[in-house]
Amino acid sequence: MRITKEQLKKLIIETIDEMRIDTVSGYTDNQGSLGHTDMTPEQFADKYDLDVEIRPEDGMKVIYHWDDDAWRIKASDVPSHWDSENAGKPEKRVFETNEFIRS
Repeated sequence: MRITKEQLKKLIIETIDEMRIDTVSGYTDNQGSLGHTDMTPEQFADKYDLDVEIRPEDGMKVIYHWDDDAWRIKASDVPSHWDSENAGKPEKRVFETNEFIRS
């Protein structure tokens, strides 16, 4: 079977998009579309029963969660401009929303 360069490029892009599921995502059967949402930190926290906190050193809105919570969080609900980082403990993570409050 032969494929064109364009078909190969499309296949590679689709494969990479499917691989962009990190530790904040749940099982593959609850992922929905791979597109991301424009959900606010408050809407996201309400949906997943989490809390939005303000990081004192820079005023960024952050949302902490445990790895045990990850199974119920849809990757498609996490806005693409958010970062997910380790929060000091291997089993605890933080969403850095890149939204700041002004003081």
